[in-house]
Amino acid sequence: MLPPSLVKVLTEPTAAALWALRGELLVLADRMPAPDRAQVDWSLEVVADFHRHVAEGESKRAARAYSEKGTKMELASLGILAVEDLIGDREGVFRKLFLGGLSEGLGVSAAQQHVRAWATESSTVDAQAAWWLFGALWRLSRQLRPEIDPTERRGQIDALLAPLRGHELSDEVRSAFLAELYQAVLVSSLAWLTQGASPSPSGGARE
Repeated sequence: MLPPSLVKVLTEPTAAALWALRGELLVLADRMPAPDRAQVDWSLEVVADFHRHVAEGESKRAARAYSEKGTKMELASLGILAVEDLIGDREGVFRKLFLGGLSEGLGVSAAQQHVRAWATESSTVDAQAAWWLFGALWRLSRQLRPEIDPTERRGQIDALLAPLRGHELSDEVRSAFLAELYQAVLVSSLAWLTQGASPSPSGGARE
């Protein structure tokens, strides 16, 4: 069973939805056999940083930044309609990130025509998110494409995150782009939900 708040996080990411998802994942982890709980740790780390970024962003900019420019994950563009299928298709998420390009889906290139100044505070928050996402995307790429030369891997991730390191994007597009990157990394971290990690019959942890 998928955590109830997951769809909310994938369609309208808020600090409250991520707080709820964290609790639901911890409950699921406690119901899993002890040796399997390590699978949840990375998911919790992703949720934690996503929450940090969203919470800081909510205090720095209007909430509309997360709703007006398509923070909803493009399920249709991935050719996947169900969240269960999305979680099970890490390969599809990888292709969307590094081959299809989330930036194209959000119209990042077109948005570069709408240059505007924005607060240093917000820029710092986004720079911290991009720093963390670089490591998360490296981990994902290394898992799914271990054969890639490290220099090529770095180039792919640098290219993906390049729009976030400049000042050409509007606040709304930047926020939407970051949200979709976090969503993609989160979905990729949840493969264990579809791999049949069974809870203990009593609902408690088995040692």
